[in-house]
Amino acid sequence: GTAETADDALAAPPSEAPDVVLLDIDLPGTSGLAALPALRARWPAAEVLMLTVFDDEARVFEALREGASGY
Repeated sequence: GTAETADDALAAPPSEAPDVVLLDIDLPGTSGLAALPALRARWPAAEVLMLTVFDDEARVFEALREGASGY
């Protein structure tokens, strides 16, 4: 499946759980970092890979702390 924003992904009707979620850290509306806990709660077995152009340690640490599988 695809979603343009984190809000769209969270509002979508339940479907088969994904194996992998590719999540941009800086989405319009709710950011990827802000949506990460809700996405992990919705699909706890899914691996969440953060995509971004940012390379600062604070964002990497926060994403991993919130449950991202990789950055």
